[in-house]
Amino acid sequence: MLLLMSCATKKRAIDIPIVAPQDTIKPTIIDRKTDEVREKSDTTTLVPQVSPTPQIQVSEPKNNLPKMDVSAIAGKHIYGHINVGDVVMQLPEYKQVIHKMDSLQLYLADQYKAMQVEYQTKQQELESDTTMLPMVREMKQAELQSLLDRIKYFLSYSEQQLVEERNRLLSPIYQKIQTVIKETGDELKLLYVFDNSYLLASSANSLDITPIIINKMLQK
Repeated sequence: MLLLMSCATKKRAIDIPIVAPQDTIKPTIIDRKTDEVREKSDTTTLVPQVSPTPQIQVSEPKNNLPKMDVSAIAGKHIYGHINVGDVVMQLPEYKQVIHKMDSLQLYLADQYKAMQVEYQTKQQELESDTTMLPMVREMKQAELQSLLDRIKYFLSYSEQQLVEERNRLLSPIYQKIQTVIKETGDELKLLYVFDNSYLLASSANSLDITPIIINKMLQK
């Protein structure tokens, strides 16, 4: 029988976060608290602050997953369901994604910190020089504002880059999972396979193929 993947599941493949299911994190570019950078003038200007990066937990592979005889249960169920998030977290490729994302976050954090230091240094020079001509002071203040604008843009652009890079790294993993799901659905003669994220309820008539898919993925 033909396996038909849920449209909602297919569209959502790249949107599943690289954290435990039901958890959602907002990508951040820095994993340490930073000091506020203030420009002393008639109005106080703040460099945008970045929230600390949440600690990403990586589960150990479940080597004791039950082995299922696919041929013995083929044709006994019409529907199947799977927790794609659980599958992803058991794969070695997932840990590689986490490592690469951590490295990228640290790099962006260092760049952000360097820009803050530059801002603070120039601001202190401007404030300490009491003999500066008004015209020169205005030019220096304009440079500070330009740097502040670049910092704001860097924050926004970096978060976008993190999301795009995460999706790029996860995309081939989800494609492999979808291929194995289709192959398994054909073997089991399942008509539909649904992602647990969209299930409101399940019964004994729906087969949980999550352990089957994990075992097959770990063997590839």
